[in-house]
Amino acid sequence: MARRINGWAGVLCGLLIGAFSFVPQASTASEVTAPHEQPGHGAAHGGALVGLEYGGAEVAHLELKLDPALGDLKIYLTDAEAQDPVRIPQETIEVEVLLTGASEPLVLELAAVEDAATGETVGDASVFSVRSELLKGAEEFSVVIASIFAQGYEVNDIRFRYPEGNH
Repeated sequence: MARRINGWAGVLCGLLIGAFSFVPQASTASEVTAPHEQPGHGAAHGGALVGLEYGGAEVAHLELKLDPALGDLKIYLTDAEAQDPVRIPQETIEVEVLLTGASEPLVLELAAVEDAATGETVGDASVFSVRSELLKGAEEFSVVIASIFAQGYEVNDIRFRYPEGNH
């Protein structure tokens, strides 16, 4: 025989049953924030931020930064959140730069930057750099990087515009 609970006791029992019967639901794709809108995604050095994707997921980022007064071009590699440095085994990164108005790209080899403070060495670095007189005064250009090996993935055919990036 069922017992009926009246008054405050009935309300309290109803609330408790409702609270314990709540089952959280998985979020749908439309509820998930897009990677470039998540906190932490920003170019720490003021350069062009580029997501490195493998299999449809961002596995790392690169930031390309040009000092047009000196012709210094740097790549900074960071994790999928664009926060922490990511060291890679490459000693160099080859970059093709097509300057606005040019008919042929410049092929530049950025070398790993050693840093005693962080322990980074050639073959275990997150920063790469080159200086070229041909980059002095440049403001906008197209970039192609054939390949970067980051976070255990080889990311190929990386294309973007500077200074826009793809974020």
